[in-house]
Amino acid sequence: MGSSRLRPPAALPDAHARTRNLTQFVTFLVLKGSRGAGSRRRHIGRLVILVLSLLTYVAVGAWSELAIEPLQAKLQQPGAPQPEPSQPTPSAPPPAEPSPPQPSWPQPSQPAPSPLPGQAEPSQPAPGPAQQAVVGPTPSLPVGYTIGASDVLAITVWDQADLGGRFVVDGDGTFMFPYIGRVKAGGLRLQELETELKRRLKEGYFKDPQLTVVVEQYQSQRLYIVGEVRNPGTYPLTGNMTLIEAVARAGSTLPTASYEALVVRNPNGKKAEGPVLPDEAGGGNVVRVNLKALQSGAPDENVQLRNGDTIFVPRAETVYVFGQVNSPGSYAITQGTTVLQALSLAGGVTDRGATGRIKIMRIVDGEEAEVSAELTDAVQAGDTIIVPERFF
Repeated sequence: MGSSRLRPPAALPDAHARTRNLTQFVTFLVLKGSRGAGSRRRHIGRLVILVLSLLTYVAVGAWSELAIEPLQAKLQQPGAPQPEPSQPTPSAPPPAEPSPPQPSWPQPSQPAPSPLPGQAEPSQPAPGPAQQAVVGPTPSLPVGYTIGASDVLAITVWDQADLGGRFVVDGDGTFMFPYIGRVKAGGLRLQELETELKRRLKEGYFKDPQLTVVVEQYQSQRLYIVGEVRNPGTYPLTGNMTLIEAVARAGSTLPTASYEALVVRNPNGKKAEGPVLPDEAGGGNVVRVNLKALQSGAPDENVQLRNGDTIFVPRAETVYVFGQVNSPGSYAITQGTTVLQALSLAGGVTDRGATGRIKIMRIVDGEEAEVSAELTDAVQAGDTIIVPERFF
């Protein structure tokens, strides 16, 4: 019997044919190996794994021919758009958070030092738009201050630095100055003393002396602050001091202070040896100031102080609120305070209070009297407001 030999099939042109031929070829190898010794049959499992691997490889090749190759051929045609290489898109920076506006505080102007004799004043550049800011008013200098005993003067002579220094005014109003001896300063203003020193120095010592005089320590003029302030006492009168500046130096008023301050002036301009209370001075020498209006910025209430003035801040007038209120106790009032306002200071009436039967205990002609009151009635200093309980 003639033996028929198995031959590997010819390869087909397409991918499916190649896959079928490869499968037949592997089957041919398996069948051929099965005709051999029995030991070769044990390798069938290995060959099956080989077949599966080859099928996977062929399937991948077929997919590349059916999908990728036609796409590449289409892209290679003339006029076909070429894909741009992908570039990483730069991420836009996060929007900056708006910074809160910074307040532009006016910077205090610093006075330029006076030039030395014989030197030209330095030229200042014209201010630009950013430099033309509005600057607040500068504090008033004590140009009108009158020098007195115990004041400490700082005198600077620009062309003779060794002549300047600190000078204390003696009790007679004079002080010793180099070359010219005793100089009368008591009762003079600062500009007047400068003129006197220049005149004395020109008499055989200097041709055109340039000097300045300032008060380093104010000791000759003082005022007194008493009453409902945090730090009552004696304070030096510096320059053009006003009432609001003096009260600020005393630590401001206490919560128990009245809304009125009394400035007591000495009669005929006499120097006071201590504080003078309102009942010790005549009515014409007492200036009444509304502190509430002063705190609101009323310029007319800001009194110009003088040497020896006494600032007296009295205790506020009070009323007492008891009964069916949330916070019974003593409360400061002003002139014209009503019963309703006094009850508001006490936290208001409770839900058990009877607002229609409010009573006021008041001292009339030295005796205590009971007065029926309405909510719109004005109270007086020392009144005791009683809110009774409702019947139902």
